[in-house]
Amino acid sequence: MSHGALAQDKIAIAWEAIPSFDASQPATTKFGSFTYLRGGVLTADHREFGGFSGLRIGEGGTAFLAISDRGKWLRARLQRGDGGAVQKLVFAQFSDVVGPSGEVAARKRDKDAEGLAVLGDRAFVSFERLDVVREYSVSANGSPKFVRQVPYPFPVHELRQNEGLEALAIAPATSVVGADNLVAISEGSINPQGDLFAFVLAGGRRGTFFVKTRDDFNVTDAAFLPDGKLLLLERRFSLSKGLGMRIRLIDSGDIRPGQTVDGPILMEANLGQSIDNMEGISVWQNRQGETVISLISDDNLSFLQQTVYLEFRYDG
Repeated sequence: MSHGALAQDKIAIAWEAIPSFDASQPATTKFGSFTYLRGGVLTADHREFGGFSGLRIGEGGTAFLAISDRGKWLRARLQRGDGGAVQKLVFAQFSDVVGPSGEVAARKRDKDAEGLAVLGDRAFVSFERLDVVREYSVSANGSPKFVRQVPYPFPVHELRQNEGLEALAIAPATSVVGADNLVAISEGSINPQGDLFAFVLAGGRRGTFFVKTRDDFNVTDAAFLPDGKLLLLERRFSLSKGLGMRIRLIDSGDIRPGQTVDGPILMEANLGQSIDNMEGISVWQNRQGETVISLISDDNLSFLQQTVYLEFRYDG
């Protein structure tokens, strides 16, 4: 662990708009239960920019908070024009995610942040290889500060290295999971039936449940809709089928200890559309009261990949 000065860099982020989600059908905007609104490719002149695995958009679509699996926070403002079009990201700040003693981890396994959930000025982060959830305080300025390690009374030995806690979401009052309760889902840790371990961390439905695995897709993130249902962002990569992304809907009424949950696929995409390694999802309301989902990709800090940011209106 390193106890040196934290890196808090102000950076300039370039935005290259993605005019259509499917370039072969540029006039098409309807994809499953969603309408494509806008998107862009994000770049910055910083050697650690990228690798984003968690995302939360707030304040009607202007506040941007992301976390990377290299242990970095990205905070920015989305500057919008007519109709909500993103013009650019401004006031961007890149900073270290610290541990319980204020330390900056030197090894990737100790800072492999994957899931991000935000409740007011509190941010919760799941770390995939450590299999812990930590709470941070988020102020108007500066890097989020460590508050505590969230109690996690579940079978950590069931979670596989590099396939542990991947998705993190906070339930709204409309969900039977219970207002403000955290739900965590693993990426590839499975029970004997081949289904993913998942957990409700507190409340009357606290306990272990399971997410049905389908078609070689893994869960990469999750977020609750205003009506209390849960969206799962999933990814597939195989040499035979290539890269794929999909969004699945889970009825939170099915989430209870010992239960295996499943639900309909609302949207599916592949490299024929403008996707990359999509890992982060956020649900928010725009100024018109519409439900919008934002997605972000993890480029693995590879020159062969991109940081893609997408926005869709949910029509379900």
